[in-house]
Amino acid sequence: MRRVAVVVPVLLVGLVLAGCPQFPSACDYGGCGDGGLADGATLPGEGGVDGGVDAPPPPGCDTVTDPTKNPEKCLVDGFGVYVSPTGSDADPGTKAKPFRTLAKALETGRQRIVVCDGQYDVGATLTRDVEVYGGVACTFDKAGPRARLVGLAGNEAAVSVEAGRVRLTDVDLTGPTSGPGASSIGLRVSGATTVVEAVRSVVRGGAAGAGPDGTLAAFTLEPRATPGNAAMGANGGGLAMHSCPSGTSGGTGGRGGLGTAGSEEPGIAGGPSGTGGAGGTIAECAGGQGGRPGASAGDRGPGEGAKSVGALTSNAWAPGKGASGLPGEPGRGGGGGAGRGAGGGGGGGAGGCGGAGGGGGAGGGASFALLSLGATVNLVSTELVSGKAGAGGKGAAGQPGQRGGAAGVPVPDGCSGGVGGDGGGGGAGGGGAGGVSVALAFAGKKPTTDPATKLTADATNAGAAGAGGAPGTNDGAAGQALPALELK
Repeated sequence: MRRVAVVVPVLLVGLVLAGCPQFPSACDYGGCGDGGLADGATLPGEGGVDGGVDAPPPPGCDTVTDPTKNPEKCLVDGFGVYVSPTGSDADPGTKAKPFRTLAKALETGRQRIVVCDGQYDVGATLTRDVEVYGGVACTFDKAGPRARLVGLAGNEAAVSVEAGRVRLTDVDLTGPTSGPGASSIGLRVSGATTVVEAVRSVVRGGAAGAGPDGTLAAFTLEPRATPGNAAMGANGGGLAMHSCPSGTSGGTGGRGGLGTAGSEEPGIAGGPSGTGGAGGTIAECAGGQGGRPGASAGDRGPGEGAKSVGALTSNAWAPGKGASGLPGEPGRGGGGGAGRGAGGGGGGGAGGCGGAGGGGGAGGGASFALLSLGATVNLVSTELVSGKAGAGGKGAAGQPGQRGGAAGVPVPDGCSGGVGGDGGGGGAGGGGAGGVSVALAFAGKKPTTDPATKLTADATNAGAAGAGGAPGTNDGAAGQALPALELK
């Protein structure tokens, strides 16, 4: 099996067993007044929930950041808004009448959101301080399983955090099933001042899309190039001109020689610039030899398969794409036949056009559980699990070249022209790279982890290499499955 070098610089990293920075308290988020309450907060029971301000934790709830330790005392209506699979977005988001979707809860502007046991579709972009708490039964009075948040199709990430301080506790977050060539990310975090902490959670990459196959935009070509012009009486056949869709021209067929007794002429060499088939001589014509055929162009070599699995560009992952094949070169024109006696020689056929090059295959999408781009991320008792990366797209085969033009017909006793050379075939497109399956991908700051945090990447989830249009010679790079990948 051929090995393909990976050009993208990668660094396998182990867990960073650094101390975990303390996540900010409620006062850190909103600032506390002289009485110790968050500015503008209401005590439990004061005012409504939808559109209100989160109250401080009630008496007996000793930690606002871990309410499931004591849900009976912590989880009251003033704590935040509530979401349940049986709720309604027309309701106020209380314990008795919870919302149905996380999107509605986020619309309220409330900082603390409690999501009970169940599965929810998400496609959220967060730009403010938010705390999401799962691990609660839908009675909201006792602990329960993690809330399952699944990315909506059409989004690259299930949750994208671009600003603010965000805490995810006891949630199971999975990236979306992506379209062709698209990546699937469970949690994407960016911004130098953004802070995210995940606690007792599972974050999974979803199923990334396979790279689209390359296509062949074939030229519209007649079966053969322009034929050599026939002689007319003593006059040799004229030049055969031929234009090609690629912007080049097939070699011009050489003019046939004049056939006047005592003034016979040899044929003219085919084009371009006389580099085509040689014109026939009078002596050769006496022996029945016409103009020489134009040389055929060789087929183009294949476009290169993707050498790199991808790269980080403009804070986005770009999978490795195979190179497209170049169009084929045109054939040379045939030489004109010599005139003899009273008969003019036939003109040479024009050279055929080259075929179009095949398109390169696109790279397969990546599956990232967590993609952190310059942000501060802290993982506590959390598991990152990469998903299935997309296969690379196949490169398209090149288009065959056009056959050269037929030889021009002489008038007896003249001689025929030479046939035009065939155009070369277009190069085959290269295969796209297989996608990468990575639990933790980061650029800039390394996310911190505690000993209970795990990074899981299954080798079978790496994306398969895309076959080249000339299989075995220009295949793309195979994808990789890595627990961690530093992007540079």
